[in-house]
Formats: sequence, C-alpha cells, structure tokens
Amino acid sequence: MNERNSTSRRIIVLREDVSKKIAAGEVIERPFSVVRELLDNSIDAESSSIDLYIYGGGIKEIRVVDDGAGMNLDDLKICYYRHTTSKIVEEDDLYRTMTLGFRGEALASIATCSRLEIVSFEKYSDNANRLIVHGGKLISIGEYAGKRGTSVRVSDLFFNMPARRRFLKSISSETFMCRSIFLDRALPFTEAAFRLFIDDRLRYFFPVQTLKERVCAAYSELINPSLLIYKEMETKNYKLKVVAGDPSLVRRDRKLVQIFINGRRVNDYSLMQAVEYAYTGYVPGGYHPVCFAFLKIHPELVDFNIHPAKKEVKLKDISSLRQGIIGLIAGELCKLPVREHKLFGEGDLFREAANAGKGEVISKGSFRNYDTHNVRETASMQAITEAVSNDPGINYQSDSVKYLGQVFGVFLIVFYGNRLYLIDQHAAHERIIFDELMKKEYSPQILLLPIDFKVTEEEEGMTEKNIPLFKGLGIGIEKKGKGSYVVNSMPEDFLLLETDELIRFLREDAGDIARIKRKIMDTLACRLAVKDGDKLDEITAVELARKALKLEVPKCPHGRPIWFSLTKDELFKIVKRV
Repeated sequence: MNERNSTSRRIIVLREDVSKKIAAGEVIERPFSVVRELLDNSIDAESSSIDLYIYGGGIKEIRVVDDGAGMNLDDLKICYYRHTTSKIVEEDDLYRTMTLGFRGEALASIATCSRLEIVSFEKYSDNANRLIVHGGKLISIGEYAGKRGTSVRVSDLFFNMPARRRFLKSISSETFMCRSIFLDRALPFTEAAFRLFIDDRLRYFFPVQTLKERVCAAYSELINPSLLIYKEMETKNYKLKVVAGDPSLVRRDRKLVQIFINGRRVNDYSLMQAVEYAYTGYVPGGYHPVCFAFLKIHPELVDFNIHPAKKEVKLKDISSLRQGIIGLIAGELCKLPVREHKLFGEGDLFREAANAGKGEVISKGSFRNYDTHNVRETASMQAITEAVSNDPGINYQSDSVKYLGQVFGVFLIVFYGNRLYLIDQHAAHERIIFDELMKKEYSPQILLLPIDFKVTEEEEGMTEKNIPLFKGLGIGIEKKGKGSYVVNSMPEDFLLLETDELIRFLREDAGDIARIKRKIMDTLACRLAVKDGDKLDEITAVELARKALKLEVPKCPHGRPIWFSLTKDELFKIVKRV
C-alpha cells in the first residue's frame, strides 16, 4: 500500500458530480429506498390508486404509476434538482408539514444514480409531458402521450456507481425489502388502492378498505382475521387507532408489532415496549403479540427532520403516547374470550377454549383463600392441604373433577366435563396466589432494620418522583442525602422479597405504579407457589385443579398457559383412530 501523498491532506471543494453521488448515497441505499421515496410522492399527490412494478429485485427497473395531482412542464424541468419541493417554503414549515416527503432530495438522488423517466399529466393541464434524466444529466423533456397522474420509471439502478452496485444483495432479498416497504406504505393509507406487481405478476391488491381489512389483507398468511380487534381513541394532541391481535396470536419475533406515526412506520423502542406491556399477563415470556398502532400526532409534537431518509423520529410528551397505547389495548384485552393454543392437530393454529362447565359451581362449599402468611414458614402445598381439609363443604368424591394423577412432577391430569386436562401445578398455583395478592390492601409496617440503598445521579430524579407512588403500595422511602435513601416501612408480605430484588424495583422507571405493583406480585406469587417436582397428595391436587379450572384467565402472571385440554375425538384423531 502506497503512502498517502501530502497533497491528499489539503482541503478541496468536491466536484459537483462527486458531491451529488455522495448525497444520493445517503438517501438511496438500495432499491427499497427508491420504492419508499416514489410511494411517498404518490401518496402526497393525494392519489386514489397507486401501482408499483418491480423487476429484477428493483435493480433492473422500478415503476410507480398513480392518478394523483401530477406535474406540469415547469415542474418537470426542475423536479430533479436538489432541494426542489412543493411541500415547504420557510424553515418553520418543517414543523407544520404532514406530508411524507418534504426535503426535495428524493428525485434528485434517484436521478443521480439511475436512468430516470417521468411522464406526468397535471390535473388542470391539456396534455402530459415526459422527462428523461440519466445519471443526473438531462436527456430530453417535452410533450408526451399519457393519462392523468404520474408514472415514474427508474431503471439500471447504480449503473454509474459500480462500487455501490456490487454490494447489493440477491434479487430475492432486494425484492423482499421492496415488498416490505410497499406494505409499510399501504397499511396506513386505506383511502387509496394499492397494487404490487413483481416481474409482471400481481402479488398484492388492496382496494379502498378499512384499517382492519387492510392489515388482514397484507398479512393474510400470518393472521386469522377473527383474532383481530379494532379500537380507536382521540385526545387533544393525538389520535390513536389500533388493530390488535388476540393474546393467543403470538410470534417468536416482533415482526408484527408495528408502530406508525403520521403515516410513517417507526422503530421507536419506547412505544413498542408500551404495546408489549399492554399484553403483560396475556402473552408468555419469549413470545411477542401481534399489534399495529397508528398514531396521528400534531406535527409540532413530532420531528422527522433529523435523518436524510427520515429513519429516526423525536417525540414530545412520549409518556402520554405510551399511556394511551397501554390503556387502549389493555382495556380491550380484558374483554376478549379466553382462548388456548391448539396442542395437537393440523390446520388452524388456534381454537376457542372449552367452555364446558363454565360458570358451574364445582363444589357446594366455599373455597378458602390461599393465605400467603400460612406459606411463609411452610411448604406451599402443605398450606393448601391444611386450608381445604378444614373446609367441611368440599366433597372429594364428587364426579365434577376426577383426579387421575401427576406426571413429570409438573402436570396434574384431571377429567372434567367431557375433556381431559393437563394442568401445570406451578403456573396454576402462581396465578391463584397472584390474583389474591392483587386484591389485597397493603398497610405499611415499621421495619426494625431499615434498608439503605443508593442511586446514580441519572436515577435520582426518577427515584424522587417515585417516592409518593410507592407510598401507595405501603412502602415508605426517605431521602438521607444526595443519592442516598432508606426504606423504613413496608407491608409484611413484601418481606419475602430479597433486599436486592426490592431495591431493583425501587430503582426502576415506574411511570405507572400499577406496573411495579404487578412485578412485585409476580415475584411473590412465584416464590409462594408449589414448584416443579413437588409431590401433591390427592386432596391438594383436586382442590388446586378445581380452582385452576375456575380461573377467568387461565394463564400464569407471565402469560404462560396453565392448562391444555383434549376431547375424546381429538385424542382419537392423534392416534389415527378415526
């Protein structure tokens, strides 16, 4: 490798052709970038019909045809210049615009790195005009035959930037990315019809439809429409529409947790986290829900002008947005019927949970609650046995629940109604205790040995805000000095928490005390419940099964299912005994 020439360190002004290519590279990374920019322009032109054609992964050709406002000859003459736009005039317009495009860099960047052809017929013009630009150089412009709207053809992408072209991925990968951008743009704009053609084959057609219909059509291979709900709300600063999946509709990835702000899909971790939090207790750990949230926010409260490709966004009052998302989704989830995952069989991924016996009184006697104080010093299963054995109203000879045994040290096998149930003993007991803990009123008790803890400078502000919130849980916190605090009172039940656990809860960004309360109760319930491998006697097992089958939500606090069930017909089908 040759040593650098000393003159190479001198500051120079880049040639215009070089600077244009650098600028184009910031906006146009791959074919999907072209698709994104062209679809944005068509949507901003208030088109009612938009067609996208992809050839050779978009490397060979991309074409977008719309019936929007169009451009006249004067517009065409300058549309491919840098920073030419119809969206803004003054700097302040950046904070008022609701359009997808506004920088005036899209067509300029595309024209610099491809062979560009635009045919446009303005709404009030007498004829269409055509513009041809290759590598940023004007080839021709003039009248041309065409229909109202605009057709943009981008071919031979990066023909003059071989280094960039070498790093493109396979045709199938580039096609997939173009398809993803198409779906991202088509989802929120349901007032327009969209079509996607890949190598002349129609792959998607979305007519004008409702938001729920559009989501179902876009992901028809992944989503059962009957498992989606639609809900919306509006406040002074934003409007929120949500298409949320039933808790039984889960994935291993977050592909179908999507957030849209003013028509743009954004990867805002805080808002995605709000969606996931709304599903707490419904979706098991390691899985993610299906949810599409569409926010329309006043432009002064959101800033997309921080990245050339508008990949990042800044939001004001994000806590209000989070609470709105959580409240809207969680409020609907609690109304849904309980479903369970299909354990065996083919076809549909989900089915309705059995409702046999739902609402029946399983035992004539009242059930004694699981008192957490009883299990503080003894094994949990022993406490259950003591509680139910002292209840004269329980009849263990009843045929309502037939206990068949315990397998793998985890599952209780019972027959109830016309179904065979496998009940996770730990998950069931954990949920029962959790429900009782959440209903209790907690009063503080003075600690003989107060608990000291320290926080960082970054954590101190949040800790100060959380002190009155934790007081509502019966946890008394006082400040000793800068970054130093002491817990001097708490409810007796909380003494089961390890000191490190308690301090971790106190340091967390609470935001909503209900979230912290739930986490504390999760931890306590898990600690108090019977464990995998604990051997249960018949009386204890029957009573645990009865209470488990009465639960309104048969999931543990972490969202895992408590039981699976089978009918005789389903079992016969498994062993091919049809």
